Amino acid sequence: MTQGECETAQFVLTKLRPRRVGEGVDATYPAGLEWACAITKDLGEYMQLRELSAVLGLCVGAVLLSNVAVASDCDRQCLTKTLNQYLAAVIKHDASKASLAKDFRSTENAREVKVGEGTWKSVTALGEVQRRYVDPVSGQAGYFGLVQEVEGPPAVVALRLRVVDRKVTEAEWILGRKGMALHNPEGLIKYAPLLQPVSPDKRTPREGLIAAADSYFSGIQQGDGSIVLAYPGCYRVENGSWMVGHFDGTPLTEAELQAGAVPPPAPDAAGAPAPKPGNGITEPYSPNRQCTSGFERLSARAGGGGGVINRHYFADEEAGIGWGTVIFSPAPGAKDPRGQPARALYLTEVFRVEQGKIRGIYAAMDYIPVESKTSGWPEGR
Repeated sequence: MTQGECETAQFVLTKLRPRRVGEGVDATYPAGLEWACAITKDLGEYMQLRELSAVLGLCVGAVLLSNVAVASDCDRQCLTKTLNQYLAAVIKHDASKASLAKDFRSTENAREVKVGEGTWKSVTALGEVQRRYVDPVSGQAGYFGLVQEVEGPPAVVALRLRVVDRKVTEAEWILGRKGMALHNPEGLIKYAPLLQPVSPDKRTPREGLIAAADSYFSGIQQGDGSIVLAYPGCYRVENGSWMVGHFDGTPLTEAELQAGAVPPPAPDAAGAPAPKPGNGITEPYSPNRQCTSGFERLSARAGGGGGVINRHYFADEEAGIGWGTVIFSPAPGAKDPRGQPARALYLTEVFRVEQGKIRGIYAAMDYIPVESKTSGWPEGR
């Protein structure tokens, strides 16, 4: 296999697919290598499907998994057990109960935290929403949901662990606490991520899950929602607040697309209050918008001169989840909706993906200093 052939395969997976989606977001691709081949066929590229399948079959690992440390010694069960042990140790404030490596590192909202500090002291229990995702290929595991801390209401959190030789080497926490934009634990309880995994006939290969997530961040970077691999009506929930889209997964009708923003619904009489409206991070809440709306505004903050930077990923094929953590780094001189200097936004987005396209997104996020260019963790997948 030549270097040129591998570069061609990389081009197809990372460049051509967004162009196809821009031409028709309703397209549904088959799973696996045939999926990438179908994209090439749709674009009328010169490569034949069988030739592309052969190329991809031989070098997709080298192309898309080049930054992954294969962790075959720790399967799904092992990763889930290690994640649960870590969470239990944090709740008990006892690091000795976690399987920590000698070189273990931890950050919380992009700040280095020593063992025994930070969440080791503040977290007292897991909340009502608990979702766990694992990626045996990269040896990573994630917890998305709520945690109760010593003070204040539950925090919306995303926790990523890396496991090597059955020991935790990395812990990356993002905590959306009270006072952070859109903090709404009641909303996350009401609109919690689906528990059931994606059905086998709708599953997406690992590289496709990551590509879908990356297309979203690239769309923000470029200010172009049409390049995102997403279904019409895709929803987004940020720090517990339901922002846009149809939570039941149904597509937007033409009338809805034309209607524009509407006021948020009245509080639900049976339980949680209605989701809060947006505050300028994204479009204001509206079921007549979708997860690819408002990218022009976001691009002004995270596009030219700034960027969607420090991207790092993992994926859970069975759950149909692409996990992406990034920094929205504002362009020089960018202002927030109040006219103040824009801050960098550090967030994890959890993407529900079916047949290669995003159905819904959940985010945990916090602001970090505007000059921040890294979360403390390298880019990779």
